[in-house]
Amino acid sequence: MLHQALEQSCIVLIRVQIAYRSEFHNLHRLLYLCNSFSNLPGKIFLSNSPEDERLFDVLVKSYSGARYGDHFSVEQGDAHLLYKKIASFVTLAKQMCEEKIVKLENEAALYKQVTQEREVQNG
Repeated sequence: MLHQALEQSCIVLIRVQIAYRSEFHNLHRLLYLCNSFSNLPGKIFLSNSPEDERLFDVLVKSYSGARYGDHFSVEQGDAHLLYKKIASFVTLAKQMCEEKIVKLENEAALYKQVTQEREVQNG
């Protein structure tokens, strides 16, 4: 479920930030695509520390391991650390999306105002 939470958060973040509908589900690719508009999301998981790399590897392997394997397990400490990282990511994604939506609403309001002013000027 943590894998899915990260995947879906990346997908919505990408959709809101750059209006791109992602058709892939690879967590590495999704986080790298997030780098096209901000380095903050990727830093949560891809900080280049060996421990972060190990945890991210556990997360990446968890989807197929849990779904298709009979013996996949994650240590409780790792699950807790991943939960905290993903909760931070979801919070960041929500904040970034809210900020982008406000920006888009402001731009739409400004466009509407300019358009109305032009119509008045042109009679």
